[in-house]
Amino acid sequence: MAEFAIIEQPAAGVYEDPSEGGSLADEALYGSVCRVLSHAGGRARIRSHYGYEGYVRSGDIRFVAEAEARAWLSADLRVVDAMFLDILRRPDI
Repeated sequence: MAEFAIIEQPAAGVYEDPSEGGSLADEALYGSVCRVLSHAGGRARIRSHYGYEGYVRSGDIRFVAEAEARAWLSADLRVVDAMFLDILRRPDI
């Protein structure tokens, strides 16, 4: 099992328990790195970077190894303030 995960939804619901009808307790934002404590039944129990624990849908996260989580956290970040944009690996003119 991967030890870490990266949130892959704009806002992933973090629930108090793993059941489908559980209470929403928090939201994890896109790109956040969290520690995976357990994973079963389409849910993962996570701990956020600020220490909050809860359950997210497995489809809302990407499981990664610690090395990839550290690389993600140390990468350059960009903030885009636009309605629409194309994201390219390199300039394409």
